[in-house]
Amino acid sequence: MKISPFLAAVVFSLVLSGCASMDKTRTPPLSPLEVKLRDAAHCRQAGDFQKAFIFYCELQNNIDDQKEYQKISLLKADLLLQMQNYPAALASLAPIPELPATLYDCKKLILASRILQKLKGNPDHIEALLEVALDNSIHESGVIFVKASGYAELGKIYIKHKKSRRAIKCFEYAAMLYDQMDDSQNADACRNIMEYLQ
Repeated sequence: MKISPFLAAVVFSLVLSGCASMDKTRTPPLSPLEVKLRDAAHCRQAGDFQKAFIFYCELQNNIDDQKEYQKISLLKADLLLQMQNYPAALASLAPIPELPATLYDCKKLILASRILQKLKGNPDHIEALLEVALDNSIHESGVIFVKASGYAELGKIYIKHKKSRRAIKCFEYAAMLYDQMDDSQNADACRNIMEYLQ
């Protein structure tokens, strides 16, 4: 059967356009850093915390980018918290800032408060760490999410320490911030807690 030149040209152009669209949808290869972070995440999900910890240590020892170093440092501290090695988790966050100047500082303070809760630390100290972490005028990307979840966490701590009025304020702030992110599920959860407390 003979194919007309017109039909051959149409088929050829469709094949070419298909190849071009495949190239557009193909994701770029992962960098070595992204590969190790992915492997560490897989190890954590599989419960192989030791291997994930080794990945994080190797990455920290071989990285020059400060932002990536900070990200890995928080992941490592969070992993140690998950492994219930609370003293090591707290030590890995050192030095803990007195006042947060960056979003990284805020995250360190919030994580330190979680670790101290597990260590049954002084309740006033735990509250103070979170209050300091949240009382800032940082405008980095991601700060709204950190503040929203931080206020919700502080609200829970206030409830635990029988400080209902402060807890209500925290959940109110958290709900407003979740609204800014169009996260209605968490915003509604915060409002439900507020209503229960009032």
